[in-house]
Amino acid sequence: MAYLSTYSQDDSETYYSTYSRDDFDEPSYTAVLDLEWGWHVDKRKVVQPLREDFVRVKEEQSWLNDPAYQCKNHSEACHNLGIVDEQYLQIPGMRQNAVLEEWQPVAVHRLNQIRRMGLTRGAILADAVGLGKSWEALALMMHMVRTGSHQGKPFIVVAPSLFVDQWAEKIHAITDIFHIWIYAPDRQGDDASSENRIVTRLEEQHEVFGSKEQDPAVVVTSYETLSSTHGPSAVKKWCRNHAQVYDPDALDMPARCTRSLRGKFSMAVFDEAHLLCTRRSGFSLAGMWLHAPFNLLLTATPFFRDIRDFDSYAPILLWPYPLPANAYDPTRLTSIFHSAFGSDDSRILCSREFVFKHVLAPDIDPPQCQLRIRAILKHLMVRRTVASCVWLDSDRKISACHPPALRLTMITPFKDAELQIYQHCADTYQSDFLEPSPKRCSIYKWDMHKLRQVLMGSTWIGLIALERRLASTSLISDIEALNDGRNEVLQRFREALEKDGIPMAGEQGRSFYQKPLPAATGPDAGLDLLLHGSPKMRSLIESLQHQVCLLGEKAVIWTYHPGEEAFVGAALHETGIPFAILHPDSQKERRDSIIADFTDTSGNGCMVLVLSYLVPSLDLNLHLACRQVHLFSPPPSRAAFDQAMGQVLAFRCGQTRPVTIFEHQVPNTLNINLDRHSRWSDLPGFQTNMCKSLAPNLKKGAFDLRWYVIRDDQIVALGRGERLAKGDIRDPWQTIERLRRSIWNRS
Repeated sequence: MAYLSTYSQDDSETYYSTYSRDDFDEPSYTAVLDLEWGWHVDKRKVVQPLREDFVRVKEEQSWLNDPAYQCKNHSEACHNLGIVDEQYLQIPGMRQNAVLEEWQPVAVHRLNQIRRMGLTRGAILADAVGLGKSWEALALMMHMVRTGSHQGKPFIVVAPSLFVDQWAEKIHAITDIFHIWIYAPDRQGDDASSENRIVTRLEEQHEVFGSKEQDPAVVVTSYETLSSTHGPSAVKKWCRNHAQVYDPDALDMPARCTRSLRGKFSMAVFDEAHLLCTRRSGFSLAGMWLHAPFNLLLTATPFFRDIRDFDSYAPILLWPYPLPANAYDPTRLTSIFHSAFGSDDSRILCSREFVFKHVLAPDIDPPQCQLRIRAILKHLMVRRTVASCVWLDSDRKISACHPPALRLTMITPFKDAELQIYQHCADTYQSDFLEPSPKRCSIYKWDMHKLRQVLMGSTWIGLIALERRLASTSLISDIEALNDGRNEVLQRFREALEKDGIPMAGEQGRSFYQKPLPAATGPDAGLDLLLHGSPKMRSLIESLQHQVCLLGEKAVIWTYHPGEEAFVGAALHETGIPFAILHPDSQKERRDSIIADFTDTSGNGCMVLVLSYLVPSLDLNLHLACRQVHLFSPPPSRAAFDQAMGQVLAFRCGQTRPVTIFEHQVPNTLNINLDRHSRWSDLPGFQTNMCKSLAPNLKKGAFDLRWYVIRDDQIVALGRGERLAKGDIRDPWQTIERLRRSIWNRS
């Protein structure tokens, strides 16, 4: 089958010889992403750029428009996808109001080329958040149905559990050609009578795998469901019941295993595919055991931890290939890495055996590993950001399709008395913030009780004393009460603070919330209490008074931890501004009601939406209702920032007005130090555990210091099988000391 390549051999040689354009080096990658803010910042705060700056920007952006990750020829893409009018980009079968954006047809066409060529088992769609990856995946599915290449088999979409219903709703909103099934046997009490729900274990005899003449079907399920019913745990149980030995290293289920869905789907789509980045986990094995002819991985952050995440993607994306004897000849490696599309060498390059021996082997150093993975990705990845051209050879960038955004940093320092209390608490805990394992000296956990106090204290001094109350099970009921118009949490705040103050901060802390407070019966007493000790809240309320009360604009507030949600909600209740809080445990009915109320354009209802970074943000679609965004605390990671901003930034599909992003920062606090590390990944792994542990309903994670080294005075996580480099320090005690200096900003 012919493959229409946009490459030339000269292009390929030039591409591989330019190693300095390192798309996978985290600082370089982050720098490129930050370049996108060149048109998203307050111009009054930017110095006049020099010619050298423009040259650097051009060089940094060059790899974004490399043909390795994009296609040109928009007209050819439209023709092959059956799009009749290039000004009205509709795949046949789309509903009348469903239209692709102008950068999407070339991506769908490219993915279809990768699928048809058969060189790999799948592809990675790594477009930045907000560019419509789910639309592109659905467009590919519809094209496969139109051309009959699905062969009458259903599709399967695997997503995080909280996204399952949203995926089903999105498919229904875009097209009516699919029969949508939701596979959720663990949700039998949730609309179990609905005919489109599969509430028992899916087996080969189910009607979804019926005749080829029936309507094409899409099964939407979660990673958790797929893993528990068709993953390692299910296979182990089957083996016990059938007197067989479970082989943890097997590439497939036992031949007669009834849990197998091998080859039953025409294509598998994995949303938030970075969840597969742990090799041989329940998620990755269950996905691999589907043995779909084509696997499409959707993620804006494919290398979630480091470049060796590809180790876990390889079994899903690459075919096994019987290699010729000279494939391992070192003199042949150069020609293989420069192989042309469709050649025998390209099949060797994109085989599991070759990748594990010559790309991901422990003796391959990181720079060489990065360079070689780039050679593979040109065969299977599509990646664009707002800085990319809408298609190659176009003089329009994706960012030009929508209005710019304005990014403002609101620096609000503590008052002197507030700062003294905060620093007293931080100094108390800075040398005792890790819990060692009693069994293994290298295993540690974050002492989240202490760290939460310091983190929450930067939001409001009062939260230092209230931390235990806000980490209790009553927090969810407090948030629901605020959503129902009852500020039950405020009275408990006042009683606790007036009684004990902040005892861990000495006499000054004990007296801070006593004399200065007005009588509890005063009209503004509640708000005064919450403003006292919170520079961020003082700044936020001032901004909302102008944006919401004066201009009638709606606003979104992103928060870091559950206590912040309750604190912000309590303050908004006292101002009288209509608001709602969407937290990770919100039921679907409550979530849908809140979103509908907030996005209502009648001028009534909810004006401010408060969300945690832990809230799943797929298809919140706030961009048409809101253009005032407040980051009340720094996001826990670059990925969380991208997900949050993807819902409201101006380059989100359909946005027509500029967006203003306010980043509220209190200098000299733990939050700011962690934000710096999360953006530049100075603390790999630690930040992830920190984020998870901040949610009371999530299991606290531990980390093994044996996998971390000090390299050039920075903490670095070793990849799977990675060897120590010259000069690496692998001493847990020195690592802890370096970590302490990093997160507390101590020299």
